[in-house]
Amino acid sequence: MDQIGDAIQGLINLLDMLGALVRKAWSRKRLPLNKEIRSRDNTWLGAATLLILGLLVIFLFGCGQEPGRNSPYNASGFDTGKDEAAAGDTVQHAQAGGVPVTANDLAKLIVDGTVPEHLDEASVQGMVDGLSDMDPATRRLQARAVTKLWPKADGAIAESMGLAALEYVSAHPAEFIALFDQDLGEKDLQVWADMLAQEILIDSEEGPLEAWAERIPDLERGCSTCTQAQRERTGIFVKLVSERIHALNTTS
Repeated sequence: MDQIGDAIQGLINLLDMLGALVRKAWSRKRLPLNKEIRSRDNTWLGAATLLILGLLVIFLFGCGQEPGRNSPYNASGFDTGKDEAAAGDTVQHAQAGGVPVTANDLAKLIVDGTVPEHLDEASVQGMVDGLSDMDPATRRLQARAVTKLWPKADGAIAESMGLAALEYVSAHPAEFIALFDQDLGEKDLQVWADMLAQEILIDSEEGPLEAWAERIPDLERGCSTCTQAQRERTGIFVKLVSERIHALNTTS
């Protein structure tokens, strides 16, 4: 009990000193602080000052964290600053009737013939990532969109697309070849041959043809359940990639 009493008395003394400081600051009398403290009870003034300061801090903090204005956080507690930055670096950036669309929606627009005049790397990356999606329908959709985008691709975008295309064909050879039954045409086979050839040249500068030859058996085994027409198309594709690698390697 003595300790609690001492603590309370200590708090009262601190409030008294705070009140004395405030009174001295506003008083016209130039009394020394120790005399001001002894001259009257300043505890209530000190308590009132402390309360006002506390309310002021709460008010300022509340204004600074008001969602949608000064605060970087929204009403749900998410950092909107980071969200806005991420929005500029991710795929959800095509516009359809003024409404932001997803990667699949963007791919559908492109497949239907609405190819954006200017493509940023982030938007393309969303479709490129779709080539490795767990959903076969998403992979096929993105493969069709990438086919239409490839003629417009260059620089980092082309490298990203080429790598994803090679990985897609390697991981899903039967699915890839089946695309040309209906979704893609024979001319598109050349587009994919160009994508793979350019990626192989980047990845295997010393022996690109040898690097491609090493992949051919896996590609053929992956199409073991394909129809006769699909297996023949696989052979044509293998030859197209080889020819394109040779042509690019000769001119480089």
